[in-house]
Amino acid sequence: MGIVKIQKLYESIKEKNFDILGGKGAHLAKLLDLKMPVPSGFVLPTTCFKLFLEKSDYYQRIQSILQNPINFENILEVSKQLQDSIMHSKFPEKFLIEVEKAWEELSKHTKIEYVAVRSSATVEDLETASFAGQAETFLCIDNLDHLYKSIKDCWASLYSPRALMYCLTNNILVDKVQMAVIVQKMVNSDIAGVMFTADVVNKDPSKILINITWGFGETIADGKVDADEILIDKDTLKILNIRIGKKELMSIRNVNACGTRIIETPHNKRDCCCITEEKIIEIAKIGLEIEKKFKYYQDIEFAIENNEIKILQSRPVTTM
Repeated sequence: MGIVKIQKLYESIKEKNFDILGGKGAHLAKLLDLKMPVPSGFVLPTTCFKLFLEKSDYYQRIQSILQNPINFENILEVSKQLQDSIMHSKFPEKFLIEVEKAWEELSKHTKIEYVAVRSSATVEDLETASFAGQAETFLCIDNLDHLYKSIKDCWASLYSPRALMYCLTNNILVDKVQMAVIVQKMVNSDIAGVMFTADVVNKDPSKILINITWGFGETIADGKVDADEILIDKDTLKILNIRIGKKELMSIRNVNACGTRIIETPHNKRDCCCITEEKIIEIAKIGLEIEKKFKYYQDIEFAIENNEIKILQSRPVTTM
């Protein structure tokens, strides 16, 4: 693969390699082969991150920091030095040209108003460690300038105190971790959620567990909302229980700037389930198909816009 060979997320990708696409990117490439409804986009492979670091005026400084031991005492200072170095580094000209080209090609392939920018680390979405929530995601990015900043922010988040702490406690060598970045058409979701193809609360592999809420799913990921909780029998697809969450807050697009904002959920949406039983079964069937492909219980993020389901990511469940 060429140094800046950006991979299109709307056609088959030959090299579905964690070392190139990161965990999240590799799984999305496999979902594309399954003809799953994945939002169109492109992946900046880990080679882009390597090129960015190597061409940086701060390269020697970054390498020097990474070669020294990181511990609980110096983790905040190390994080600041690494993140500052990345944010102050300039993009190589070749990289900017290729990203702009990928943006234009994506715009021709599908109408895009906004994109989502997601991290995809090489230690992410493994069966033994998920790295979930350690690096950043940026939603509703509206132009190239904001995209470039979000890419840097994704790379820098690899060295956040939270991510470094995760590496430290899981015996992961920080200097061996690389980061790909996923850019996808933004799903302006009416509802969004997370589906586990096993009941991770009660450790029951015979059930499917779905958490779902209004707006974007980041309120679930951040623990900001009491979402609806749905339990389904895996064999019969019978809905066993629906618990209505309070859903007091919801995330929506910020109309005055790129990004999102949190608002209070309208009262008439709080006391009812935000999804129909028919749609629940449709999502569950998709989940079972993905689980069959990956041969392991899956943690699947999805979004629904205008009644159309989109799969945002799928990773192995690590808590069963």
